Amino acid sequence: MKEKQNKNFCTFYSKIGACRHGVNCSKTHKKREYSKSILISNLYFYPLNDENCTLSPSKIQLHLDLFYEDIFTECSLKYGEIKDLIICANVSDHLLGSIFISFYNYESAQKAMALNDRYYFGKRIICEYTINDFASAICPDYEIQECTRGGFCNFIHKASVTKELVDEFFQSQSVYFNT
Repeated sequence: MKEKQNKNFCTFYSKIGACRHGVNCSKTHKKREYSKSILISNLYFYPLNDENCTLSPSKIQLHLDLFYEDIFTECSLKYGEIKDLIICANVSDHLLGSIFISFYNYESAQKAMALNDRYYFGKRIICEYTINDFASAICPDYEIQECTRGGFCNFIHKASVTKELVDEFFQSQSVYFNT
């Protein structure tokens, strides 16, 4: 009986934490009751996904880096030590502008759920517990610039935050948390 029930679960939702069909999916989306990770849905407006964008590539990168800095700093200082933070570059509705944040412990993720009561630049923040391991959710083809599905891929396309900036935040966080 258990094996039959498992066939009704959406594999994309189980593996990625999001599904392109959303509430219209014919499979069951089992919401997590706890996790070390949260998904903030559709929060970031990525200028690269706007066909009318007139920003230069350097301004687009700055926009992304500043957003990353804002989210990382707030979540790390307020909720706890971050293990990983991913901003999605996908254009499909279920991943568009979504942020995946993995903390080192359950308590930090639980505290971060308070984001549900907040707004960011006039946009309501919607977050939920999500998968703990992002590795299987990330598109390996995108990582090597060979994804044929483009921004509509069902796997996460990580936005390219400046590596030195990311390294600096994680090093600073390590000093702050004395780890």
